[in-house]
Amino acid sequence: MQSGRFFKPKSWMALAAFWSVSLPLCAATDLSTSPLSGAAAAPISPNVMFIMDDSLSMEWDYLPDWAGGKNNTDASFRIDVDFWQSANSKFNGVAYNPAITYEIPVYYTPAGALTTEVYKTQNSANTNGWMEVRNNPYLPSDTSTSELVGNAYYFRTIPGEYCSSISLRSCAKQNAPDTDYPHPAYLRWCNSKANAGADLDDLPAGACQATEIDNRGTTNVLATRACRRRT
Repeated sequence: MQSGRFFKPKSWMALAAFWSVSLPLCAATDLSTSPLSGAAAAPISPNVMFIMDDSLSMEWDYLPDWAGGKNNTDASFRIDVDFWQSANSKFNGVAYNPAITYEIPVYYTPAGALTTEVYKTQNSANTNGWMEVRNNPYLPSDTSTSELVGNAYYFRTIPGEYCSSISLRSCAKQNAPDTDYPHPAYLRWCNSKANAGADLDDLPAGACQATEIDNRGTTNVLATRACRRRT
């Protein structure tokens, strides 16, 4: 596990004293109502960058990297990933989430007019009666589609463990939150495969937690623990 750096209590007191003495009070200030580029004779260079990432990872259908399982390009981060995990938004951040309404992108023509002809609304008329969807709706030249019937799946994790804090280290078997254990454990990282699959009653204290445990270079492997699942 990664370790953090902590200040001693006296250091904190010294920093607090420094801040209280040296930091000025915030005061009201006037904000420009016109672009700064026209405020002076000499043009002011822009300080905002628009960056496009066209690296290979932009083609991946999983996020973060470890959600790709065996497909991860870094062999030391490869973990066993089942289909119910790759199609589960609690595990794979870009998997379909039925709780989210996915709005079509806003598109303007070069003349500045709003149009819905490029990114069309996903309705019955534009999906062949809800039977198919575009493979790449963001690329107008790509008109290929995929059938939804028998080919569309998503999974949801129903927590069977709830924990006392968001660190998800101290948990109890239960189907609903309570005062002592209010935080659902959709996914926990464990320090071994054995602990990831162990019954909660047999789980050593501190063996699993909310954040990723990096065990590269040890006899253990990256392992995740999800309690209950269903489609």
